[in-house]
Parts: sequence; C-alpha cells; structure tokens
Amino acid sequence: MDIAAEIVRIEQRAQERDVSIRAILQRAGLATSNWARWKRGKSSPSFKTWGEVSRAAADLLSGENSQASGDTARRDASASPGPKPDKARSLSGAQNLDGGGA
Repeated sequence: MDIAAEIVRIEQRAQERDVSIRAILQRAGLATSNWARWKRGKSSPSFKTWGEVSRAAADLLSGENSQASGDTARRDASASPGPKPDKARSLSGAQNLDGGGA
C-alpha cells in the first residue's frame, strides 16, 4: 500500500466534502501530528492504525449526506471534550444537594 498516495486521495475527498483531516483523525483517535509525519515520510502508520484512519475516513467521507457529515465533522473537531466519565461521576457524587459540605 502506498501511504503517500492514500493520503493524497483522502485529502482530496475530504476537501471535496468539506471535512477536515483533523475530524477524521479525531474519529480515529489520533493526533494530527501523526498525519503530518506520515505525509512528510518521516514515519509510517502501523497496519492497525491505518485501518482506523481508513474506517474513520470512510465514515466521514461517504457520499451519503456528505454535507451533513462535513458539518458534524467540523462541529466534532471544534467541540471541547467534557470531563471524563469517571471524573464526572465523582464530581456529581461529591456534591451535596442540601447545600451542606460533602
């Protein structure tokens, strides 16, 4: 598999569908710095990692409702994550509803 050619293909499709590479990588659970290194040829993704990128790209770049997918991808990419579930659970458990100390 030619990663450089695949990167070009994904970038072209993403641009056509107004989806950011960042959104694709976030869906795959990867940092944008990985993409930059792959694009420059400084490193190569593992087979497993590239599979995650390919699945994320397929999800976001499918021809079905591509404009809505692009809007969602941009919104997902710009949204700040909330607290982790464990932290949210511990914070809500520490609050005392009657106003007294915990």
